[in-house]
Amino acid sequence: MINGLLEKLQKKNEEEGLFEQQISPSIFSSQTISSLTDKEYMVSPMLEVRFKFADSWKHAIQETSFLGIGEIKTSLSNKEIKAQIERRFQNYTQALVVNVDKSIVSLFGIDLVDDSEIYLVWNKPEPQVVFYTGYSELIYENLQKFLEEWVNL
Repeated sequence: MINGLLEKLQKKNEEEGLFEQQISPSIFSSQTISSLTDKEYMVSPMLEVRFKFADSWKHAIQETSFLGIGEIKTSLSNKEIKAQIERRFQNYTQALVVNVDKSIVSLFGIDLVDDSEIYLVWNKPEPQVVFYTGYSELIYENLQKFLEEWVNL
């Protein structure tokens, strides 16, 4: 199911042609994902399919890029990414990711130009996906629900 949604998203993006996609080949091997506090979570079944499809994916959702597993682990060492996350936490005090423990939040995607981020919230076996774009907070039950909405827009 997830693989099919990823293929549909890739095709949709190619047909729309709004943003050039760059999809890095998968380097997945049973790995963990780091939270904002470096706590490690085992990759869930849905995320495993996502990371077997591709590592990083530039412009996966509009101008927002999906990070590869290695990029997730090192993202907070990037000053621009760290500053953007800090702005989110300072300015959006009612946001879901601000009001849960940072140890259950992982950065999943980012757009440094438009200040958009995608987070995983590890409060269930399949983490929630939370997308911040503009002034909107979009919360999805899991990766499948997130992809279904974006494929069908």
